[in-house]
Amino acid sequence: MASLRMRVAVCAVLAMPLSARAQELSPDLRLSVGIKEHIRQQIAMTLDYTCLETIQRLHRPPGRNTRLETVDTVHLEVLYTGRRELYSSPGARHFADDTAGSFVASGIMAGGAFGSFVDAVFTGGATYKYKGTELLRGSTAARYDFHLSSFVKPLTISLTGSAPFVTGLEGSFWADAASLDLIRLEVRPDDVPPYLPIQDIGMTLDYAPVRLGALDLTVPQAAEYWLAKTSGEEDRNQVEFSQCRKFEADSSLSFLSPGAEAPPVPVAATTPSSHQVAPPQTIPAGLEVDLRLARDIDDAESVGTLLSATVAADVRAKGKIVIPKGTVVTGRLRRLERHSDDGEYWIVSIEFVELELAGAPARFFADLVSMDRIPGYESILSTPTALTHGGSSAGTRTENRRVLDPPGVASFFVRGTHVTLSKGLRMVWKTLQ
Repeated sequence: MASLRMRVAVCAVLAMPLSARAQELSPDLRLSVGIKEHIRQQIAMTLDYTCLETIQRLHRPPGRNTRLETVDTVHLEVLYTGRRELYSSPGARHFADDTAGSFVASGIMAGGAFGSFVDAVFTGGATYKYKGTELLRGSTAARYDFHLSSFVKPLTISLTGSAPFVTGLEGSFWADAASLDLIRLEVRPDDVPPYLPIQDIGMTLDYAPVRLGALDLTVPQAAEYWLAKTSGEEDRNQVEFSQCRKFEADSSLSFLSPGAEAPPVPVAATTPSSHQVAPPQTIPAGLEVDLRLARDIDDAESVGTLLSATVAADVRAKGKIVIPKGTVVTGRLRRLERHSDDGEYWIVSIEFVELELAGAPARFFADLVSMDRIPGYESILSTPTALTHGGSSAGTRTENRRVLDPPGVASFFVRGTHVTLSKGLRMVWKTLQ
């Protein structure tokens, strides 16, 4: 009964203006109210944005003590609009009202990571419990545990051979105590039927700030979904989001069941007029663009830091200048992780997404071809391991570690305790279709 009264009290406080609430709440609850309001505003502003979703699917067969093996890598365009996620194949002219799983023939395919879960947790009537602060990704993060009742039907799980079932959600989220930005969200079903052969199931989503047009927003950057069965079989989806941008007016939405035939619905009929923007200019594929970093970037930066670089030479296609020398290309720092499991090293990821041509925005979609060497740089992290046989040396074995990159993102390793990408650093990128 006490918990019910607390919920009612919090709901009453939420109806007050923020200035009035600040006088009524303890510091813990004041922080909670600020975080939830901030995240709800972010959700509202990120509607009708689309990203490229790269999903690496891994599988371990039942009854085998083996490593997870890669099944395949799937690329989809995902759009969060009208409080639901829509998907299309990259480059397609419309989004269909299909599930993510409809794009693959077998195995598991998790949906909801782009917007549905965070929307359910922060606008669906969840209850929260403050758990204190933790250091997460270099920031002081406030942690909250949450529960969302199955009465609002936030999650439907379907397994082959079993009827779909609806469950509530529970888990935790972490938000930056200063900026109020969401950092991480962990979700899992709160009541899996005992007759299902599920040992563990859940999803972790990591968020990072990004500049989308004139807005600074926090969007999902990576996610991991796992399903472990009692037989020992396990599936994982490792997800990366890149190339995020506003949904353009030359695209269309399709709300059809799979296999149905009907014309797509124009964007004007499904999105607000404020989203009727001119389509970005396109850049031909296969062009090499020589960039120079505009300023120093070091390990004191935070993930999401705005990056800019200048085009060092005219880029031509069929004899015509497509990108003039001096054009500024913008992007962000996607990853800056310090590790010490194999000596001191960093994982760095960068992404460039936009440039301006003749006063209008153009999408920059390219892969890194080459980059000037920096101290400690390694494209592949090579670790030699000594082998022994019968107590004596039997040579060495080298383990090579790589970073899976979605299209348009460049990742590399830097050995040492510090990272510096100096102003003027030369990078050559090759445009993609």
